Amino acid sequence: MGRRRKLSSKKPVTAVKAPSAATVAALTASGAIAAAPAAAKSKGKGRPKPHAVLIAAFHAANKQLEAARKRGDASAVAALERQLHELGGIERYQRASVKGEDLRSTNTSKWLLKKLATLGRQPPAGEQLVLLDVGALRVNYARVGWIDADPIDLNAQASGITQVDFFDYTPRHRPGRRPYDVVSLSLVVNFVPDPKRRGEMLRRCCGLLKPSGTLFVVLPRACVENSRYVTDESIREVFVALGLTVLLQHTSAKLAYYVLSLENANQHRAPDRAPFKRRLLRAGGARNNFSIGLPD
Repeated sequence: MGRRRKLSSKKPVTAVKAPSAATVAALTASGAIAAAPAAAKSKGKGRPKPHAVLIAAFHAANKQLEAARKRGDASAVAALERQLHELGGIERYQRASVKGEDLRSTNTSKWLLKKLATLGRQPPAGEQLVLLDVGALRVNYARVGWIDADPIDLNAQASGITQVDFFDYTPRHRPGRRPYDVVSLSLVVNFVPDPKRRGEMLRRCCGLLKPSGTLFVVLPRACVENSRYVTDESIREVFVALGLTVLLQHTSAKLAYYVLSLENANQHRAPDRAPFKRRLLRAGGARNNFSIGLPD
């Protein structure tokens, strides 16, 4: 029987202020958030919500920072780190994410629970599924009797969430080489700034899942439908290369959901990378550059 955690009392979400005009201007001048206003517009309105502006700016600047580090541009790294600090750092980004979740009334954990039951993946009475919740903003599964969850996050904001970088995470308290029945990556892959690291994240999840385990991936819909380098077909090719089968796909107004099953538990070790080099799949100036690369 797995451990049980007490659900921490929910704190009220404070108002999220938009980045200062000077910070937005600096990021726009650097090219970091050229597409942010369009991406952040709220439905049916011309003005973007403050939390949406902040999220878009943070994601874009984080990608620019990763690129600057790769090319060894120390001055650009320093400038972008300063701008991220001015945006409020990861703490403010997470408050904005919670605010956005509340405004959308979207909790992907509830959707996942329903689909696990629909797909016949709910355990027999008296048993539990062991679940890893990566990038947890809240302790989502504490009151679900048939889930024994390990919520983790790079910068834990609630009691009961383990603060750890996913790439350094080792479930030492879980016996066995593949301890998890379910791994949840809800709006996490798109936060990773480097395409190969995104692929490495997916591959590591496969290494943590039991055979026929469930991987839950949620991405902004624009990552699949408005990227120069990703389509629904191409992302499915990545999943197949990692030994994953798509059980269910769903799109909402802003999100793309994938429920996947690990059918080939060894395939993720050495996929053929040739078809997954970044290649142009959609032309157009209003596209984003999201992509997923498979590691060596």
